[in-house]
Amino acid sequence: MMALPYYSTSNYTGFTGTIYATEPTLQIGRLLMEELVNFVERVPKAQTTTCWKNKDIQRLLPGPLKEVVDVWTWKKCYSLQEVNSALSKVQLVGYSQKW
Repeated sequence: MMALPYYSTSNYTGFTGTIYATEPTLQIGRLLMEELVNFVERVPKAQTTTCWKNKDIQRLLPGPLKEVVDVWTWKKCYSLQEVNSALSKVQLVGYSQKW
């Protein structure tokens, strides 16, 4: 659910299918995504926030972080507008709903 804004926006993945979710799933997803966006907006932005992407610095990072490939292609966190747009595309279904 946390990646929904990336999947539902065609300029990220090209996905054009229908996304189905129950009401509780949609609500908890909304809550988590809004909390993430608010957290990212509150965190102070240092001028050197990309220095960790330097290969020399990456060698000093712990375990899995040092094995990350092509960090320069990482996307920025989505906005509240992208969250709302993504959630508006979700088709609600009932629990145990038959087709």
